Amino acid sequence: MKVLALNALLFAALLGQAQDALAVSGGKMALPGQFPYQVLIRPINAVSGLVNKDVSCSGALIDLQWVLTSASCLGTSAAGIYQVTLGAFDLTLDEDEETRMIYDLVTAAYPHEGYNAETGENDIALLDLGWAATKDDFIAPIRLPAKKDAKKSFWLWNGAVSGWGSVCPDDKTQGNWVLRWFDSRVQTNLWCRLRDGASQVHDTSICVSSFWKKGTCIGDSGNPLAITEWDDVPTLVGVASSSTASCASNKPAVFTRVTSYLDWISDKTGIQLR
Repeated sequence: MKVLALNALLFAALLGQAQDALAVSGGKMALPGQFPYQVLIRPINAVSGLVNKDVSCSGALIDLQWVLTSASCLGTSAAGIYQVTLGAFDLTLDEDEETRMIYDLVTAAYPHEGYNAETGENDIALLDLGWAATKDDFIAPIRLPAKKDAKKSFWLWNGAVSGWGSVCPDDKTQGNWVLRWFDSRVQTNLWCRLRDGASQVHDTSICVSSFWKKGTCIGDSGNPLAITEWDDVPTLVGVASSSTASCASNKPAVFTRVTSYLDWISDKTGIQLR
C-alpha cells in the first residue's frame, strides 16, 4: 500500500471540479474517499505479464477479500488474469502518489454459471483477492442488501453510479482517468422495457433513469449502483452490465440486480447475509 498526503488529493479533486467535462457520460468528479468500495480491474497479458492500462472496468469491494463485478468485466482478459486496485482515484498518478492497495495476478475469478454474453443474463461475477485488504478512509467494503429485501424493487430510490468509463458520448473510446459519478433513480423493469434501447432487461435486472444526459458508457462494466438506506449507510443494489451502456443518450441504464444473487454470493464467499 502506498500513501500520499490527503491534502494533495483534495487539491487535485477541487482543481478538476473547476473543469467542465463530461464523465461516466455526464457525471461529475468524485472526491477522494467518497466511494471507498470502488475497485479498478485491468487485464494482465499472460505472455508479457504486463497490465493493459487501455482496458479497464470496475467492481465493488463487498468484503475485505471479495469483489463483486459483472461477468462481462471479467471477459476483458482472455487469460483470466487481472490486476485489481483498491483506493484508486486519479489514474494519471503514480502508484506511490495516492492511497492504494494493488493486487497483481488475481486469478480466482468466478463468473456466474448461467452467464449469457449474448443476452446479458446473469451478468455478475466475483473476484477473490486471496488476502484481506486493510480498511482505511479510502478502502472499505460496501454492504449487501438485507435478505428480507430480496424481493424489494427499490422503485424511485435515488442511487449513485461511479466509475472510470468513457467521458464522451460522441467518442466512446475516450477514457476517463479520474473517478466520476452520477445520480440516478431506480425505475420499474417494465418502464425500461418500454424504452428504446433497453431490450436486455431481465427479471434479475435493476434499471435506472438518470438526469441531464448522464449514463454508463464504454468501460463502465461492473460499476456499482449504490443507494443510501434509512440508516444513512450505502448499500450495493446493482452492478453495471456492458451490454446496456446508455452513454448519456437519455436511455435507461440496466444493472444486474444484486438482491437476485444474495444466496449465490453468500455460498461462494461465505459472507453472512443480514
